[in-house]
Amino acid sequence: MSNILNGLPNGNQSSFFGIKVSKPGINVNSAGDNQLIMSDNFSTKTFYGTTGAVMTEGLIPGTQNQFGLQLLNSNGKTIANYGQQKDSTVSLKFFDTNGIGLAQFGQFPDGSVALKIATPGVEVSTATNNQLIFNSNQDTLKVVATGTGSTPTAPLTGNLTANAGTFSQVTTQNTYSHNLGYAPIVLGYLYNGVSYVALPLSRTVLPDFNNSAVAWVNWEISADSTNVYIKTTLILGAVGGTGSLAAGSQAVKYFLLQETVAS
Repeated sequence: MSNILNGLPNGNQSSFFGIKVSKPGINVNSAGDNQLIMSDNFSTKTFYGTTGAVMTEGLIPGTQNQFGLQLLNSNGKTIANYGQQKDSTVSLKFFDTNGIGLAQFGQFPDGSVALKIATPGVEVSTATNNQLIFNSNQDTLKVVATGTGSTPTAPLTGNLTANAGTFSQVTTQNTYSHNLGYAPIVLGYLYNGVSYVALPLSRTVLPDFNNSAVAWVNWEISADSTNVYIKTTLILGAVGGTGSLAAGSQAVKYFLLQETVAS
């Protein structure tokens, strides 16, 4: 029993011309798609798995003479094309289960060459920038290092005081080395006991209502080519009497980026 067929199968000349290879022990003349290993009609070469066609090479079936490599899922739907797309561009393109282009690397209809990933349900080849998850033609912030630290107490010891009708201010700083050799953009987040909040962050408090005292606390983060700096600034004002206050320490997580804003 042959499992290789060349040319025209007897009695079926109108439906196929080319080469077929069936699985061992299967008559190639009567083999179904799930019993084949490969078929080639000299326009499209098709490779088969246990559920049917899994890959085509050449002219992609069902298209306007698109040429390339096509990958299929177990339901026969296209999951990827490598070659010419329907819009005549040439690229590697991935599709969702509804046949909508999800990601594409190569040429696009506007003439650009890029790697783009669209939001679910949006055709990647025509997506606008705000419909994309990723676009290689746009700069993307890249994290090169992370760290943890804390806000310093303010003042470092004791309390900040202000007499009636005056303001007092103190700024303290914690320093953490990174040694990247350049001043990175730094993103910092302070843990307030419930969640992480982006820095800089300011708060107004009433430490001594009876003496009409009011305080402002500000936390900020910065970096130079050597260190990360976390600062606490406490400003205390008193109206009717003496006010007294200290700002406690809180945890901070920070991210250092490859990008820099230094000139």
